[in-house]
Amino acid sequence: MRERQTARIILLDRSRRVLLFELTDHAARNPDRPLWIGPGGGIEPGETPLDAAHRELHEETGIHGLALGDQIATIAYDRPLPDGDTLHVVHHLFVAELGDQHIDHSGMNEDEHSVVTGFRWWSLDELHAENPEVRPPGFVELVEGVVKGHG
Repeated sequence: MRERQTARIILLDRSRRVLLFELTDHAARNPDRPLWIGPGGGIEPGETPLDAAHRELHEETGIHGLALGDQIATIAYDRPLPDGDTLHVVHHLFVAELGDQHIDHSGMNEDEHSVVTGFRWWSLDELHAENPEVRPPGFVELVEGVVKGHG
């Protein structure tokens, strides 16, 4: 079994909407339905989850120096891979609130640009009404807790 450690950010705007990236992902439960994920990515050797969260936030949104709170959760799950192996994914979750900054994802690397097809700000009502496929599992519930002041 392989393992991947990531730092992931619940990024909220002033209206308390969360930023999610739309991905092309052949491992999605329903290939005809988009897969969504919050900003973040792999933790590099020697990097702390918080350092990785700052780096990934800058690479994927163009935002630098945004205050991140303490890690609020860790979500781990196993994901089957096409080669028959299993990937154990561990997401370290942080929260950030956006002021007037604009999103610029031109800093994404080539691999990220090849799978990210767009982004959208989602309200809780939209997440509940449209029920998109969001990774990691439990992410929407964490967003709800943060927005409602329980996280």
